[in-house]
Formats: sequence, structure tokens, C-alpha cells
Amino acid sequence: MLRYLVVFISFIVFMSPETYASRLALVIGNGDYQHESSLDNPVNDATDIAAALKNLGFQVILKRNAKRRAMIRAVQDFGEQLPGYDVGLFYYSGHGLQARGENFLVPVDAQIKSKADIEFESVPANRILRQMEEANNGVNIVILDACRDNPFTTNQKGFRKGLAEMNSPTGSLIAFATAPNTSAWGGQSGERNSIYTKHFLRALQNQAHLSITDLFTQVRKYVIQETQSETRQVPWESVSLTDRFCFGSCGSGESGKLEPGKSIMTWPSGERYEGEFVDDKRNGQGIMTWPSGERYEGKWRNDKRNGQGIMTLPSGERYEGEFVDDKRNGQGVNIWPSGERYEGEFVDDKRNGQGIMTWPSGERYEGKWKNDKMSSGEQE
Repeated sequence: MLRYLVVFISFIVFMSPETYASRLALVIGNGDYQHESSLDNPVNDATDIAAALKNLGFQVILKRNAKRRAMIRAVQDFGEQLPGYDVGLFYYSGHGLQARGENFLVPVDAQIKSKADIEFESVPANRILRQMEEANNGVNIVILDACRDNPFTTNQKGFRKGLAEMNSPTGSLIAFATAPNTSAWGGQSGERNSIYTKHFLRALQNQAHLSITDLFTQVRKYVIQETQSETRQVPWESVSLTDRFCFGSCGSGESGKLEPGKSIMTWPSGERYEGEFVDDKRNGQGIMTWPSGERYEGKWRNDKRNGQGIMTLPSGERYEGEFVDDKRNGQGVNIWPSGERYEGEFVDDKRNGQGIMTWPSGERYEGKWKNDKMSSGEQE
């Protein structure tokens, strides 16, 4: 019976993008700034968002490290094409700032030394909103991951942090990486994506069947969980939608297209697995999510977590390392929401063997562990 269930669900998922309403997206990622500090994530953010949206049936205009003229031209082209589509989406990752209650997106060639320079050196976010409103299509979405600490405002008086609040026109949703007048957390160095975009991408992959408002609620929950031990980042939306919209097929539990060789299995209790099967069992690489918010991405063998994987718990606790028979076994790194971190050996979900534990206070222990307790070693 399991074999037929998996095959049936996979058939639903492989629907062509044409089954969705027609969709157009403009995606911009600016990171290599010529006159101010560069940003590591935006180009990766834009590249990955563009790929995810294409997989969900969007026609995508992608611009990376755009100068002001290129940004304005892209916005104009987007606005001209938009009336032919049912859904419009604009995504931006990069520097952004506010002045006199209006938000501006910063091109890579901007030279901003005073408030007077802003209008001439950047692109007003309201310009995109007006283009979308004039298109008079059913659904318009604006996503701004542009609330990082801004070097353009460091030595200027009268600038406020982050972006200003924006009211969404009828039929639209505006999503911000963090609340108005606040800055987004910088995140871990070496991460491919910003914290906000990372969780948005995961939601597009695993929860695209949710309504867009529910999907962004999930994104907000995961971002708060990850940043609660630092300066908490709270994503925010302004919503005036008049129709229900889902990035995937609403309510089906499935989203977009699967990679070749993969299938999806869902359970009535709400669990969902996307990945490889062998002999009707989870075997190989796969992603499992639970209604509680728990998530595992990694290797499976005979329906159990076996091999390298990443487990995230609803509390925000995160483990990356080796699993044997559904338990943490072998080398791994466990990080708690409170900021504690353990790197070392695990046996049956407990710290056993050699390991290093650090606390937010700066305290550190390196040595032997037995059944989650320090056995012998040096404590600083």
C-alpha cells in the first residue's frame, strides 16, 4: 500500500508550473558595494530565491550587484510586463535605508554622504509598489531583506535604524526581514544566506502549501528561535490581500517540483518526508518535518536517521553531526537556544566521550563526559 501512496503523491507534485496562476518576479541582490562595506549574503540570497521561485512557476528577472541605472531599468521592465500576469513578486536583498518616512534600496554604485543624496543615489521602494498597483493584477508581494546595520547612516544625524513602516495597497503583502525601525541580526559568518532568507527558502521548500500569511508566520517563528540568544529579530508583514495565495498548491501538503529520484510522503498526523525511498522505506537523503516544528535533514537508513544530518527542535536547539538508529551517536555539535555549545562525542543522545562545552558567560570545559555529565577535564 505504501508504494502506491508514494507514487500517487509524486504524480501530484510533478504538475507543470502552468497549473499555477501566471507569475512574474523581479529578484535583486546587491552585495559588492563600491563605496561602502560589502555584504556577504545578498547575491547568494537572490540567486537561491530566483531558483526557488522558478521551481514554483514564476518567470524570474534576476539582477545581481545592480547599479542604479540597471535597477531602475529592471523596475521599469518589471512594471511593463506585470499587467500580463496574475501574480507579481519583488524580492530585494542588500542595503536599504529610510529618510523622511520613506524607504530606499541602495544600488552598488551609490555614494551617499547626506540625506540630500539619497533620492539621487538610490531607488525608492514606493516606486516598485506603484508599478505593482498600476498593473491591477490579483496578488502582489514585496519582500525586503534590507534592514542590516547601514554604513551610509553611521555618521549622519537624523537617520533611523532599519526601514520605515509601509502600508500595503489593496491586494498586496509587504514582508520585512525585521520590524520597522530595527536592524536585522548579522548572523553567523560563513553562512550562505541571511537568517531571514535562509528560513524563507526552507519554508518555500517545505511549506509552500500554506497560505502566504501562514508561511510568513512560520518564517517569523524560526527567525525568532534562531536569534533569541542574540539581539532578537522579529520579521514583520503588512497585509492587504483580498484572495488566498499559496506559493505551491494550497492545502495539498505539496509544493512545486521535486528533484529527480525523490518522492513525498505525508501522514494524517501532519508529518512530511521528502527524499529518497528504497523498498518502501526512507533510505538515502531526505527531509522530515513534524507538526511540532521539529525538522531533520540528512541521511536515512531503514526508516531511521542514520548518518550525517541536521536536527532542529521546536525549542530552537540544533544538532549537526552523526546519527545511528534515530539517535545522536558519534561526532557532532549541539547548540542550545540559551547560547551553550557542545562539540564532541555522543552516545544514545547523550554527551559521552571527549568533548568541549562553552557557555555564553565565557566559561569553558574540555574533557571527558559520561551520560551528559562532566567526568574529568579542565574547566576555565
